[in-house]
Amino acid sequence: MAMPQPIEEEEPPTIEEIWEWTPSYPGFQVEIIDGSLVVSARGNFRHARINYFLHTAFHDVALEKGWYLCHELTIHLESNRDRIEPDLVIVPPDPPMFGDSEVFGRGVLLVAEVTSRGNAVRDRFAKPRNCALSGVPLYLLIDPVDEPTAITLFSEPSDDGYRTIDRVVAGEKLRLPEPFDLTLDTASLR
Repeated sequence: MAMPQPIEEEEPPTIEEIWEWTPSYPGFQVEIIDGSLVVSARGNFRHARINYFLHTAFHDVALEKGWYLCHELTIHLESNRDRIEPDLVIVPPDPPMFGDSEVFGRGVLLVAEVTSRGNAVRDRFAKPRNCALSGVPLYLLIDPVDEPTAITLFSEPSDDGYRTIDRVVAGEKLRLPEPFDLTLDTASLR
């Protein structure tokens, strides 16, 4: 009698493979946050208006320095292999890439997120922590869910998160350090 042969079990797909295979759907974004696949709706008109504010606020400095203002760009966070798609990413002309379509977090200049009710906790806590661990120098959070609207700049990444956190409410000015050397007037975010 022949011995039964062991059945070869197929390895389950990784979260990265599932993320890569997930088709895009209009009005939604798919990210990997803390090792979980997260599907969330894109923002409403207020969200779009704040994105427009961010784009115009950084336009001149980006043009002067040859940087790119990117929307719908995937950031590969090396610390835990998360993939995030911030509302705005500012990158130098030749950022380090992971494959053809993802920029390493350590290669961006600034990541900006605009919270909504569905993603506020992730944008306030998980994303800044993971961005700091992956060397993203500046994480800008515009939080219209907070009352009043808050704008927070996280800077000086370390192994424990960001060392410096500057928070203002809409209407106040927020200073961004080098290489931006820029003061954001947040009056239109009220």
